[in-house]
Amino acid sequence: GAVEVNLISEARNKGTKWFVNTIVPHTHSDLYSYSSWDFSNDPEKLKANLDYLKAQAPASAIFGKEHVMLGEYGAPQLREDVRTADRQREITRKVTRAAVEWGARYVVYWQVFDNELKDDGKYTGFWIRDNNGKRTPVWNLFRDMFTTNKFPAS
Repeated sequence: GAVEVNLISEARNKGTKWFVNTIVPHTHSDLYSYSSWDFSNDPEKLKANLDYLKAQAPASAIFGKEHVMLGEYGAPQLREDVRTADRQREITRKVTRAAVEWGARYVVYWQVFDNELKDDGKYTGFWIRDNNGKRTPVWNLFRDMFTTNKFPAS
């Protein structure tokens, strides 16, 4: 099984008592998953948070200390700090690469179709296929990575 945590940045930076630093050290799980909505899509902060989770989690009987995964990440295209499909792709490329290079056992993108419709009826853009079913640049990024088994330079 897997244990999933979030809010690692606050625990790591401020010492706040969260699940990651109070409960996780006393668990025994195959995998430890980071639901990563608290690091502002900064690859260095992501790596620091993955390091922190790895340090908190006891070794797994199956995977040893190579038991950390990125369980949720993404860049909502229509959020103010992202704004465009190309920017969404670039953020996704950098974060995906950082997680893989760090050694995350699995990296799971959130998500194929947007699930966050705002009160005004507008989407946030959590997607790799937009609300009309059109493939986005993030779709093409993943297609290219899986086809070539390489990260695009940009």
